[in-house]
Amino acid sequence: MYASNFPDAGVISCYLLCMASFLDRALDWMVFPGYDATGYHIRKMSWDKSDTDVDLTGKQALITGANQGIGRATAEALLKRGARVHLVCRDPERGHRAFKDMLSMESPGQPELHIVDVSDAEALMQFLQVFQAEHGELDILVNNAGVLLDKRTESKDGLEMTFAVNVRAPFLITEALFPLLNRAADARVITVSSGGMYLAPIQFSDLLWESRSFDGVMAYAETKRGENLLTQKWARKWKNTSIKVNSMHPGWADTKSVQDSLPLFRTLTAPFLRNAEQGADTIVYLACKPELTETGKFFCDREVRPIDRMKKTRLTDEQIDQYYEIVREISFDAIGKPV
Repeated sequence: MYASNFPDAGVISCYLLCMASFLDRALDWMVFPGYDATGYHIRKMSWDKSDTDVDLTGKQALITGANQGIGRATAEALLKRGARVHLVCRDPERGHRAFKDMLSMESPGQPELHIVDVSDAEALMQFLQVFQAEHGELDILVNNAGVLLDKRTESKDGLEMTFAVNVRAPFLITEALFPLLNRAADARVITVSSGGMYLAPIQFSDLLWESRSFDGVMAYAETKRGENLLTQKWARKWKNTSIKVNSMHPGWADTKSVQDSLPLFRTLTAPFLRNAEQGADTIVYLACKPELTETGKFFCDREVRPIDRMKKTRLTDEQIDQYYEIVREISFDAIGKPV
């Protein structure tokens, strides 16, 4: 008999895993094609189907901005797995259209529509109080609603709109629904962030763009960094609970928000953009993965990514606490009382 010169299956498997890990790290540093559809398809080859192939029957989920794009794709994915999904939508016409479409889906889950403008703190708190009274627990919370504006506008109660939607709304929602999340056996909070936050240090002295010349892209990036700071804070604050709090970057997805807010970017990158389902994949992963252990982390394509890539954006826990308290004060000023 001749000795085989071929490696055994275990060696081959280890080699393939090492190659997949190397490619993943390389793509993470290569913005293009790491964030586009190419990066998604390359990374997908090493994913475990069992991480998202789960039954969510009996689970309650709430998703903001659920009538289109990544929010809608997330809602449909959770409905297909049997969850009861609360769709929080601002626009009545679009919300009812999406709700009707989801009702007609052949899925075991049940959608429920709530028309709420999350930029309006008073209306949002009224909804949250009713939701708390009517539900015993909440298993999945997805803070997805977001805006990117080309000029400074204000919410109904006078807050800079980017901050009102991207920071204050998820702050109020997550804090107010903590009792329901805490009653769930394995609650997940997922905030949809952006890789744009890598370039944006927090400007503590002017979070609301009252002193600076408004830059919509930078305002968006700063709020997306703020979402990650809140994620880190909540993970520490709730470390003795079963709640897992994480944020994620969906990559470059071809959503209506990108089409409306970044038309030149969309024109240049359209052939390479991810679809909404691909952008939503990591949200679904974080909502579904059995025995998820990570909390306070930033994910892209199902893997933990660095929250900071530049020294100027790094903050201590004390500075993150400071940011949390500023957001808390701004939010309470709007509603006149603590959550």
